[in-house]
Amino acid sequence: MAKILFSITVLNRSVLFLIMRLTAHFVASSILAMLFYPFFGISSLFVFVSGFIIDLDHYPIYVMRFKSLNPFKANSYFIDRMPTKVLCVFHSFEFLLVLVIIAFFNSAGSIMIVGWLAHMAMDYYSEHKKGIRSAKVKSVILFLWRKIK
Repeated sequence: MAKILFSITVLNRSVLFLIMRLTAHFVASSILAMLFYPFFGISSLFVFVSGFIIDLDHYPIYVMRFKSLNPFKANSYFIDRMPTKVLCVFHSFEFLLVLVIIAFFNSAGSIMIVGWLAHMAMDYYSEHKKGIRSAKVKSVILFLWRKIK
């Protein structure tokens, strides 16, 4: 019985962490999307996409490292341990460069840059608050270069 209660407590804690972490990005991205809506209409949803969904790049890292498909454990891993030297592609400068190139051809790119910058600012604040200098590798090229060396 105690084991079941412990499991439920751990699961509830994982769900709470997931909700807390995702809620911050969800709320900030939603507010930005609402502020952009009068000017950009339905395209303002791109702020939400780039500000909230960007964290999907964490999940494959966890799956490859631990061979587990549990999204709650994956989220806890990134919140509790804040692993360093991991490559989160959507958090990289190269991804920002892709958004800038898209922005030259479509206003959706500019809107996505705003969401990306808001997300990154929140991540940097979170890392700073936890006393972590730099949790994620900021460049795909730099990451690959270090792997080759």
